[in-house]
Amino acid sequence: MANRHLLHRSKMDAFKQWLTDKGYIIEAPKGVFEALRFRASPNNPPIIIHDRLWGDHFTAYGTGLNIVRRFISDTKQHGKAT
Repeated sequence: MANRHLLHRSKMDAFKQWLTDKGYIIEAPKGVFEALRFRASPNNPPIIIHDRLWGDHFTAYGTGLNIVRRFISDTKQHGKAT
């Protein structure tokens, strides 16, 4: 199931940096509704975060949703440690 309110637009740059730090491969989005496309490795299928015409959040589903949740969890834990 999709989640349309987890990843706020203001967090996209931090999310991209987190993905890069975790070893994910960032790719150029394809189409108007793709905000972010990335892969765990070149042989894996792409994971896509979608944009919408309105709203302050991106849409994630499936594996992408789990990865966004991990990012949020890691970010909160890091915030508590500092």
